[in-house]
Amino acid sequence: MREVAGRFDQLFRDDSYLELKNQLFSYTLRRRHVRRLLNRSNGILLDVGSGISPIAPGRRDTLYADVGAEAIRVLSRREREAAVAVADAMRLPFQDGSIAAVVCSEMLEHIDKDVDALREFHRVLTPGGTLTITFPIHPYYYTFDDEYVGHFRRYRLPDMLARLQDLGFRECKVRKVAGFLEKLATYFMVRGSSLMSSEPDQQGEGGPPWWGVPYRLFNAVWSRLCAVEAAIEPMPLITIVSVQCRKG
Repeated sequence: MREVAGRFDQLFRDDSYLELKNQLFSYTLRRRHVRRLLNRSNGILLDVGSGISPIAPGRRDTLYADVGAEAIRVLSRREREAAVAVADAMRLPFQDGSIAAVVCSEMLEHIDKDVDALREFHRVLTPGGTLTITFPIHPYYYTFDDEYVGHFRRYRLPDMLARLQDLGFRECKVRKVAGFLEKLATYFMVRGSSLMSSEPDQQGEGGPPWWGVPYRLFNAVWSRLCAVEAAIEPMPLITIVSVQCRKG
């Protein structure tokens, strides 16, 4: 995987900053979108690549998995009801047909051999189990921010749907998550982060930075605006989609 460890999280090293990270507009936008799609099932809900910002709700039937041991350690303190596991998406340590539903949000684009992860999702799902994924689309949107945070690609939607069908997934339903406003804000945010990361660490200790309140307010408003925009924007301008399907 590309050398991006720590870049996007440089401003979020203590609990206050972690809280700010979990207020980020792109995360709250995806979390609201995905949670509306999830139904309670008779079995385990697996959130793959959860990091410190999981998409699935923290409840008894939820299992958070991530390749980063430190991320899982932090998450286990914050989501005490859910189970956690250190796991590689391409080699999940679960039995065939043992998981009722899999959620994977904004993670596949970070994996070189992403088809191996999709194959693993299919393997661990029960027959008829659901897969819910979100991912960035349209290669023409690939710019500095994608490179900086370690995206190997932005997807062509027909290619992804064909791949899912080939692996044995059925009833694939595509929904729009975000559009141009999301891309615009992410680009400038990552540009700013790249500049700030070259400066001495000035975050200090003892609580959130002075810009915590306007930061939260901006992200709350912008995430809502992005959701409204995505609902009316044509697919060529959409930047992130979700696909939900079932194991055939």
